[in-house]
Amino acid sequence: ITQLYTVKEYTSTPARKSLETMKYIYTECLKSGGIIHITADEDSLLKILPMMEGFAKSANITQLLPGKKYTVEDYKPYIAQAEAVVKDKIQYIQLESQTGYACAASPAAPFMSKQAAADTVFSSWFSMHTLWDKIRTTGGAYGAGTWNDNCDKAMLMYTYRDPTPEKSLKVYLDSLKEISESDIPAEDIEKTIVSCYGDAIIPACPKDRGARSFEGMLYANPQEFKQKRLNLILETTPAEIKEEIETLYENSKNTCYKVVFCDKKQNAQNNSGNIINIPL
Repeated sequence: ITQLYTVKEYTSTPARKSLETMKYIYTECLKSGGIIHITADEDSLLKILPMMEGFAKSANITQLLPGKKYTVEDYKPYIAQAEAVVKDKIQYIQLESQTGYACAASPAAPFMSKQAAADTVFSSWFSMHTLWDKIRTTGGAYGAGTWNDNCDKAMLMYTYRDPTPEKSLKVYLDSLKEISESDIPAEDIEKTIVSCYGDAIIPACPKDRGARSFEGMLYANPQEFKQKRLNLILETTPAEIKEEIETLYENSKNTCYKVVFCDKKQNAQNNSGNIINIPL
């Protein structure tokens, strides 16, 4: 939505002023400094390094400036937000479309914890079993799933190309309640842990390994963190997963933010009182 409003503003702004804005952004990016990321073997690196100073000067790359500390309040002026989010109500974003999208977010475990590992295993199983069967196969959505964002301590559920997104939210919450009152078969848990392990150790060429390492540095997520998270997943027990499912369900009862993209003709029931119309 933020991108949409930004593009709309550009369309109503004189081209010369937009160009000046882009030049300003470009100049500020250069002033912030840069990083040259090289993926090479030792022999190639010895040949490349003597060329780097000249390359940096020709590209106007300077040393990185110190990082700045920002708060959520600093970012709010740049984000298009609902005026109010009412508890247990759905925020509707309406547009001309035959299908919709749904999303729900509720609290989850913090980064690098045993509970976070249990969240990862459960969200993988929940996506490929319950939500696949009830929302994708039965409900007709093109896709549905959950994933845990432990950095933001949130469990996220999503659907896409969904003919009944509001119904899918109810299916998700009802299914979470149902699973919290039963047990996932031990064999399913074992298979899901193996699947999560396989996803984490996908072979990569040197270029891709370099890109991942560089990304890990930018996000302060080094390889040793990834290995620790993987170890926690391998050590996760059915009892820990069961306990975490119950916690996730309780969290969803207390705090659950729900958003639906739907057709303008759909009657927005149980809405938050803030319906956004997108002119597409």
